[in-house]
Amino acid sequence: MTKVLIVDDHAVLRMGLSLILETTPDFEAAGFAENGRVGLAQVEALQPDLVLCDIRMPEMDGIEMIRQLHQTHPNLPVVVLTTFDDPEPIQQAMRLGARGYLLKDADKETIVNTLKQALVGTVSLSPELMTKLLPNQNPRSA
Repeated sequence: MTKVLIVDDHAVLRMGLSLILETTPDFEAAGFAENGRVGLAQVEALQPDLVLCDIRMPEMDGIEMIRQLHQTHPNLPVVVLTTFDDPEPIQQAMRLGARGYLLKDADKETIVNTLKQALVGTVSLSPELMTKLLPNQNPRSA
């Protein structure tokens, strides 16, 4: 059973993600945190297999949490799930070792597939985020 820690400042989203995990074979919501500070403590207490976290949260944001996790638990996969598609935090999260970046409107299948890929070491970005990160390519110059 894959234990997932859900770190998000919105209780409704935490519950929705929990429902997705509980209705997916081999996954369970191991615990919850409303910000990165609590998330770090929960990682120590619960020893999850994966962390699913937001970027913008009070007290400690997801970027700082990922930065600290990268130091203390470098092999713990982190997938970012957020409403913000600004390239800067996406790039920061990826530089710090996040293995996935999803927008909160992702469907269950996309979320579950991204979590599964993160567990085996594959980095995943939703297609709409890829276009934000990569400059427009001129097909004739390629």
